[in-house]
Amino acid sequence: MKINIHNLLLCTLLFALIISFKSLGQTVKTDHLQELNSVGYFKPVSILRIIEKQNKGIINASLSQESVRLLDSILVSKKQAYNLGDLLLPTDSMVLAKLNDEISQLAFQSNLQRKSHGLKISSTIDSVMEASCQRYALAIVAAGFSRSRKNYSRKEALHGALRISMLTQNYGMKAPDKATSTIHTLIFDAKENTVVIYRKNHIADREPLDRIVLSNQINNSLINVFINKEVD
Repeated sequence: MKINIHNLLLCTLLFALIISFKSLGQTVKTDHLQELNSVGYFKPVSILRIIEKQNKGIINASLSQESVRLLDSILVSKKQAYNLGDLLLPTDSMVLAKLNDEISQLAFQSNLQRKSHGLKISSTIDSVMEASCQRYALAIVAAGFSRSRKNYSRKEALHGALRISMLTQNYGMKAPDKATSTIHTLIFDAKENTVVIYRKNHIADREPLDRIVLSNQINNSLINVFINKEVD
């Protein structure tokens, strides 16, 4: 059987192109990849909890605000590496509060439904993007918790006692997490009115206010979207 070398090379090239487009972001149409070279971005949203009694977390405004400050400073310091454009920040405080709420809802809904793309964005998100003539925009939502020192000491003591008891019956038991850090990363498309990319990065036993941890989580979420190389 004769093999057409020209057709074989053409098929190989097409296959390589498909794979490369997938690695850049399987949820974005290939003819739009160039537009992801520069995207607008929203101010990060953060919902952090502190556990002081038992195992119940309470949203802590101070921790959440500090998280927003850290995340924002990371994005600003790496705008060039992340190929970020302008910050999309409404001047109206009521619009900003609604925007933050809707962005966080989209993040948690994407996580709950295990959808990497396809959810419709709200009219508020869409209008803010269109007002800035921005088709694509990045949003980051941070979640997690930290235990007070007293609470974690009690948890460790309780876990130690239970572990001894369980081991005598050949059972195992996971130690309680001292803290967790979760970063939800979303990219919105104002033209299609959808979430085109959603990624989640979760790390246990790491403080949610550790700048190095947060920076690594963002890098890992964006590395194959519009970052062309590893970022320190």
